[in-house]
Amino acid sequence: MTQGEVPRQCIWCGVKIEGIKKKKFCGAKCRSAEWFNSHRERAIQKNKKWQENNPEKAAAYSKKWRENNLNKANAIFRSYQTRNRKKLAEKMRVWRENNPEKVKESYDKWRKANPEKVRIAKRNRAIRKKLNGCGYLSVGIFDKLHMLQKGKCAVCRTKLSKLKRSDVHIDHIIPISLGGTNTDRNVQLTCSSCNLKKGGKNPIEFMRERGYLL
Repeated sequence: MTQGEVPRQCIWCGVKIEGIKKKKFCGAKCRSAEWFNSHRERAIQKNKKWQENNPEKAAAYSKKWRENNLNKANAIFRSYQTRNRKKLAEKMRVWRENNPEKVKESYDKWRKANPEKVRIAKRNRAIRKKLNGCGYLSVGIFDKLHMLQKGKCAVCRTKLSKLKRSDVHIDHIIPISLGGTNTDRNVQLTCSSCNLKKGGKNPIEFMRERGYLL
């Protein structure tokens, strides 16, 4: 710092700036931020008008910003959803009523991409109906059981990877008919052969029949 220069601080961010001229900001970004803060309504209206006149550029800029600030963008969106839950729900309801074909197309696409979630949802609905709405299985239960059982049938220990997905069953350890619950703790993966043979039998009696228990 030469003689005559006086150290100053940026009035927006507090960073030290040096120079003979009476600078208030350390750079253009701080100058713009302070102006926006002092003229908020005017800036919002100006920005809104620019977006209306330049929709493609505005969309590209927003997309790029979200990609570079993913965590911040998600936090802003979640906060907005929380504050406007009823408004968004009503908006979505109206959109669905006016776009039934798009809704069906989107739902069919999701079903094809998430077959396991569809199976779990169907199973939960069927069991809830049977139990008057009690009990449900979590969405990731199939993968969790597959890992815990090391990819083998809980009864005969056959490798499930060798079977078709339709031949791998989610079995209630204690059958619903015997008072078992439709919860993650009361299910296991079995091959279709073992599950069909077990049916509604008591699990201990069934395992004795198979020669696994004395």
